[in-house]
Amino acid sequence: MIWTIEFDGGTQDVTLTAAGTASRKDFCASYAELVQDPRWRPGMAVLFDESALDVSKLTGQDVEEIAGFIIDLDDRLGSAAFAVVAPDAYAEGLVAVLIRYLHSARLRACTFPSHDCAMEWLGGFRAGRVP
Repeated sequence: MIWTIEFDGGTQDVTLTAAGTASRKDFCASYAELVQDPRWRPGMAVLFDESALDVSKLTGQDVEEIAGFIIDLDDRLGSAAFAVVAPDAYAEGLVAVLIRYLHSARLRACTFPSHDCAMEWLGGFRAGRVP
């Protein structure tokens, strides 16, 4: 998996774009890189574009471990909002499971079939309409 992190300042504060074949290790590394960036602030709006990412090799155990890693970052993520653009139904399902594991975290996340839908949700977050 390869990823880029861009601090945009638009509807979203950050765009994290991932491509290639996903792995638990790479997901955790991308989240770690994000929160270690000096521009990161807890509570930011993040567009996580997975539209070119193959998640078919991820298992339920991988998703659980990724969730544990994210929960450990809770203080650094704060009440951030992650709008995830998923490439297919399998990816949407994995994100849904991940979100269920994150019930104790302050992070808000939702999966979307398109960039436009994700941006609309992030706009709602910015306007205070996303609980």
